[in-house]
Amino acid sequence: MLYKKEKNMNFSKTFNQTILDLKKMEYYLLLSLFSIIGFCIPFLIGKPQLFVGCIINALLTLSALCFKKNAQIPLILLPSLGALTRGMLFGPLTIFLVYFIPFIWIGNFIFIWLIKELHITKKINYFFSLLIAAIGKALFLGLIAIILINFKIVPKPFLTIMSLTQLITAIIGGMIAYCYIFIREKIRT
Repeated sequence: MLYKKEKNMNFSKTFNQTILDLKKMEYYLLLSLFSIIGFCIPFLIGKPQLFVGCIINALLTLSALCFKKNAQIPLILLPSLGALTRGMLFGPLTIFLVYFIPFIWIGNFIFIWLIKELHITKKINYFFSLLIAAIGKALFLGLIAIILINFKIVPKPFLTIMSLTQLITAIIGGMIAYCYIFIREKIRT
């Protein structure tokens, strides 16, 4: 029992750490702005998926780097709900997105958690942490796609969409987030 409690404390500690020291108003302003953008980009723009995916993954990365505890939840949930609401991100395949939504949420959580755990908690190089987080998300979603394809729930194109495309957009999104943080810090100094 003691081991389990100690493990949960470490997990909570990971989600309480950030790399930026944001003032309270800036924290909530960025959280609101990122959440609105996270929903609106897939809802209003929708295509191309590579562009939308890169922006969403940049927001997920910034969420991992800037926000504490449950503040990541809107960015984990809202983008896929925006895509589903628009109904056009995957064209005729949009209906199949319904099957993936809970897994996309888990994939987004994995991505955020790995960045926080590796880069912020364990102080591992940002780019290596980003690569591992992107691979973790893509492997998870790719495995889910394989399972759903084998059960003939979704068509085969989802294997690429949920694996390779996720990997590419996560890495590019992480690079965009890095540029944002770098520029922000240069302006402040």
